Amino acid sequence: MVQYTWRMNTRSVYLLPLLLSACVDYGFSPGTEPGVEPLDTSITDTGIPQSILVVSPERVDFGEVELGDSASAVVTLRNEGSIPLDLTDIDLISDGTPFTVGPASDGELAPDDVAEVVVTYSPVQGIEHESSVVVESTATVDPSWRVPLTGNGLRTQFDVDMQLTADDSWSATLDGDPIGGTNQNAWSSADVLVFDLERGEHVVAVHAWDVARVIAGFMAVVRVDGEPIAVSGGSGWTVSTVAPATGWDVPGFDDSAWAVPNLCADPSAWGNRPTSLTDDGAEWVWHDANCRSLGEAWFRLSFTLE
Repeated sequence: MVQYTWRMNTRSVYLLPLLLSACVDYGFSPGTEPGVEPLDTSITDTGIPQSILVVSPERVDFGEVELGDSASAVVTLRNEGSIPLDLTDIDLISDGTPFTVGPASDGELAPDDVAEVVVTYSPVQGIEHESSVVVESTATVDPSWRVPLTGNGLRTQFDVDMQLTADDSWSATLDGDPIGGTNQNAWSSADVLVFDLERGEHVVAVHAWDVARVIAGFMAVVRVDGEPIAVSGGSGWTVSTVAPATGWDVPGFDDSAWAVPNLCADPSAWGNRPTSLTDDGAEWVWHDANCRSLGEAWFRLSFTLE
């Protein structure tokens, strides 16, 4: 019978505790059940008195505000700590914007106290504006805050002028109301018409006809704040060769079946006149390229101010 003798190396005796301690060092704990969260031993309450500044809302959007009007909003400052805090500075990040900020209703906030700051937006330009209110305090937690401000100045009135002429006579309306001038029978010059228009859709409607029975043509330019937005020969204008239905001269009329005016094939007949229109890129147009077809035509332009 063979006998076996088991001997434990003394080095193994010393290694076993080391292996067990290594498991503990690397986060393994023999006997811990899988899925059991470890005990959170972090300190959640320091016991040290502190002041906590909380600002709301964190952003202010005034939306659209008409030029000349103002809108205001209230930013609330609260001390959610256990000791008082002082509000040391409340200001905008930059000057020259249409935003203004008032002082806080209270410069010192005891625990649970609230102060209010009024921010006002008064746009004078029809553009989007941005700024921020910066709040500084002696709070031990979150002592500084920045509240972004946004607003959109809404323009309601626009300076519009237009020049019209035809070879050799015309009548016109703006949004259904008659417009005209003294030079309607002088194709080499143009009537200058000036309007203050509100935002929205507008329609220029022109009935042009030839009287001398030699050559026919129509030319126009419409400007907003001095900049051309529509010229004859460009986009936007439509033309009809027959008298249109009632309502053709006001917004909402469907002119999708109308044609695009044609450039007159021989503009030399007018000698590049009137220059007050040709300098802005306007060209002589008619319902067909043969501007010697005479007759009459109805032109329509719809444009939106916003």
